[in-house]
Amino acid sequence: MANARQTATAPRGTPHGFTLIELMIVVAIATILTVIALPAYQQYIRKSQRDLATTALADLASRQQAFHIKRRSYAGSFEPLVAIDATKVYLQRNGQYVASADEDSIYLLSLLADGIQAVPKGRQAKDECLSLSVAYNGQRSATATGHTAAEARLLCWR
Repeated sequence: MANARQTATAPRGTPHGFTLIELMIVVAIATILTVIALPAYQQYIRKSQRDLATTALADLASRQQAFHIKRRSYAGSFEPLVAIDATKVYLQRNGQYVASADEDSIYLLSLLADGIQAVPKGRQAKDECLSLSVAYNGQRSATATGHTAAEARLLCWR
């Protein structure tokens, strides 16, 4: 019976839950991690989209070479190139071909007199690589914010 009496008069124990200070510390840590991690993640996504565009350009340039070997002239539009072996990388939107993995980050593809060019649109326009191109002779080039042509080529085509 002494045990029952002790239990009744003993304090109930420590309170459960978080104090406001502990909660604010957790919120501050989460904010700091978000501020650091989110830009790095967005840069990673832009680089993966750029990799998709460089793959599309290299593939289209080789298709253009195959077309040239067969017909002794380069294709004037994407239709004959994509018809050779259509893939999911090249989507036609509003009459234009794009290299894209999602709706918001795309590279608009265009045929030039001597090659193929990809220009970022949508969220991808925030990428430091402003344009990518490959000539029919295989020469790769790029323009990038704050970089020379040689630096941009190394940065954007790696």
